[in-house]
Amino acid sequence: MLELSDREKALIVVTATLSAVLGLWGGLWIVPGAALDVPMETGYDGESSPAYVPVPTWLPFITGLAVLASLVGARNILRDPEDPDGESDAVAADGGAVSDGQ
Repeated sequence: MLELSDREKALIVVTATLSAVLGLWGGLWIVPGAALDVPMETGYDGESSPAYVPVPTWLPFITGLAVLASLVGARNILRDPEDPDGESDAVAADGGAVSDGQ
């Protein structure tokens, strides 16, 4: 089995999420504008609305939440488990002992 350090685990979580979000939005942006030229419908009140929405309105919120959740998850991976109060967020990146900088 592959033994990963906490730093590597945190990097994998953040990189995977950012890759998915950037791939999703990049794929959407390379679609030509003519392909997203949506036919319009006129409602009963005379208001014009799209027949369908090619990009859901919740997509920006979900992608933002995914990035935020991955950053919080990475922070939790890197948090020192021996510090119950969470006052010291310092963790040795190389798996060694945490130093106080002196």
